[in-house]
Amino acid sequence: MTLLRIAARSLCLLASLAAAAPMAAQVGRPPDRSPFRDIESGHSFTPFVGYMWGSGGTLGVGPHDGMVYGFRVDARISAPLTLGFQMSYGNFKRNYFDLEDSTGTALRGLIKTHVIQAEISALLNLTGKKSWHHLAPFIGVAGGLAFGSKASVDSSGYKFGTKFIFAPLAGTRIVIAKGVMLRAEWRWNFWQIKYPNTYSLPTPAAETLLGANLSEWVASPSLTAGLSIGF
Repeated sequence: MTLLRIAARSLCLLASLAAAAPMAAQVGRPPDRSPFRDIESGHSFTPFVGYMWGSGGTLGVGPHDGMVYGFRVDARISAPLTLGFQMSYGNFKRNYFDLEDSTGTALRGLIKTHVIQAEISALLNLTGKKSWHHLAPFIGVAGGLAFGSKASVDSSGYKFGTKFIFAPLAGTRIVIAKGVMLRAEWRWNFWQIKYPNTYSLPTPAAETLLGANLSEWVASPSLTAGLSIGF
C-alpha cells in the first residue's frame, strides 16, 4: 500500500512539474525568444505506420516481426494530460506446429498472421500544452484488446484469439507548422500467449515442445511514426 501511495504522489508531482516547467523557463525571456511555444490545437488525428519486433514467445508461435498500420485520435483534457483512442492493423509472422509430422521436425515457419488492436491511452505531456524547441515529448500507457487471425495449416490447435494488451510507451511530437506535427512513439506491447493442451501430449513433436509452459506473457516492442493534424 505504501508503494502505491508513493507512486501516486510521484506521478502527481511529475504532472505538476510538467505543467509548471514551461512557465518557469520563460521567466526573464522576451516571448519571441522563448524556446517554448503554445500548441494551440488540443485535439489531433494521426495516421501512422511502424514496425513491431519480438520473439513470439518461447516457441515463436505468437505474432512477431512485421509492419503496423493505423490511426489515433487524441484529446488534451488538461495541460499535462491527453487521452487517446487508437486502432491498428499488424501484418506479422509466426511459427507453427504440424503435430501430424512423423519425422520429429514439427516446428515450422514462417507464416503470415494478422492482428487488429483497439485501445485507449493516457499520455503525460512533459512540456504541458507547449513545445520546447518544436519538441513536445510524452510518456504514457495504453490498454485494450487484440484480435488475431487463424491459420489453417497449424494442426496443433493453437489460436491467438482475443487478448488483453498492456503497453507502456514514450515518444515525442515535432511541430512543423501550425496545427501540423510529426509524431514518433516507442512502445512495448504485452500480451499473453496460451498454448493448447496438445503441446503437452506425447506426440512426435514432444522433444521439441519439452519444457514449454502452456502460457506466458510476451513483450513485443514497436516503433511508429505518423503525421498529426490538429483541430
